[in-house]
Amino acid sequence: MMIDFEKVNAYLNKVRKFSKGGIVKKDEPIKQTQAERAYNFTNPADGFNLFSTLRYSTFPIYSWLGSTIPLRPKNDMATPVEEAYWKHYLNLGRDKTLVPDTKSRINWDKENGVNSEYVGVPQPVARRVQALADTLNMGKIVRNYQTYKEKYPELPEEDTMNDMYKFGKELLDSGKAQQAKEHMSIKEVKRNPNYIQDRASGLEILGKFGMKWDKNTNTIKLYDTYDFPSRYTGKYSIPEREKTLRIREDIKFDPKQGSFLLRDNMKNYYTNEDKYYQ
Repeated sequence: MMIDFEKVNAYLNKVRKFSKGGIVKKDEPIKQTQAERAYNFTNPADGFNLFSTLRYSTFPIYSWLGSTIPLRPKNDMATPVEEAYWKHYLNLGRDKTLVPDTKSRINWDKENGVNSEYVGVPQPVARRVQALADTLNMGKIVRNYQTYKEKYPELPEEDTMNDMYKFGKELLDSGKAQQAKEHMSIKEVKRNPNYIQDRASGLEILGKFGMKWDKNTNTIKLYDTYDFPSRYTGKYSIPEREKTLRIREDIKFDPKQGSFLLRDNMKNYYTNEDKYYQ
């Protein structure tokens, strides 16, 4: 992949000019922990692509800045949910509304998850997961896609809708664990327009994640691990966690009753976003 040096140089020039708005001057350094530096420099919602690495990470601009620590301005952050999980991962505080407690566990946890911390997901994330299993209403949209698309232009593309429908059908029919991906979202979330990726799926905290349907309890078991590859923890100053942060949630859902997103609140959902993302 070719590096766009014009963009890189433009950003570096911008950094040199900053003296206000949360940016500390070179001759006025402040002390921060490794976790705080990682939070200010690196934003997981950018997907860790090459340009975002140059934009936020401690490499390579940190060496130029010396002991100066640029602080990310509030209007350049991810969605509140993404920011909350990232902060909690670094032990910089926990918002229990966005990073809730959980009692949910999977069988694997009994033998392997002793040295772990478990948290759940907030409502908007659970709703997007639930929608994947709503084959009744998802099927109606797939079969009449053009009509729905005209009425709700923010719907995902037809191929994505088809993929989600097939995934949900396999999930319910097989009863086996399935791996979902973050693009499987019925609703995108707007980020700051200056972002490289200006829209979020609402599932970025999950990336690739597991789902399993329990028909006896009408429950979707959601499970994932919030972590980063060693190339990031080792190279870009993202601290290793003392306890692995695992995401678990039991999402009650009855396919015969429809879902909040695709039936009960379809119209309002596309005009009024969840408060967590506002």
